[in-house]
Amino acid sequence: MIFREEVIVENRRLIIKVSCKKRKYALEEKKVYVRDIEELIPENLKSNVKLIESPQKHISNIDHREFSQAGQWVFAINTKKKPASTSHPHRRKAPVKKKLD
Repeated sequence: MIFREEVIVENRRLIIKVSCKKRKYALEEKKVYVRDIEELIPENLKSNVKLIESPQKHISNIDHREFSQAGQWVFAINTKKKPASTSHPHRRKAPVKKKLD
């Protein structure tokens, strides 16, 4: 595979690094990284991460100003568990009937 993918979990952060080598010869095929980065997130963290940082340029083996040969996505890992909902749904109270004397 032309692209090297690396997944690192450290200090409540998930870092996904993608890199490739630059094309040397015109005969080499041009490749652009198009894989969905969400597929690389471990299953146990998928619902507990939030994207903080992503590369500004596309990752590719093409030597051009619009492309880069390396990039990283940084996710914050949410370690707090959501508390169970203890509130009750709002109920409409029946109007109070007044007695006429």
